[in-house]
Amino acid sequence: MAEGATAAASNPDFSSSLVRPGGACLTGPFFSCMKFCDEKNKLIRRYEAATNAYASSIRELQQGLARLARFDYERSFLATEEARYTSELARAALLTHIRQHHC
Repeated sequence: MAEGATAAASNPDFSSSLVRPGGACLTGPFFSCMKFCDEKNKLIRRYEAATNAYASSIRELQQGLARLARFDYERSFLATEEARYTSELARAALLTHIRQHHC
């Protein structure tokens, strides 16, 4: 069994601990913010997907800047703005969860 696994097995509150190289655990209220709950994981994945979609939309907008007709550019710009707004909402939901649940 690896040292980190041994440290986890000997620490009943491992979810709020950090394991240093060599297996030493750091515990305490400061490290309780490192916990992850299922809802937080879901919100992180949603935020990541939204920011990836926004970044992709920006790339497409930049690539189309010189070759798109005005109407198509405006439509692409509006899609990029929608992606930005969606990513901001996802970030706000994640931060709200962190503040409310301290995880």
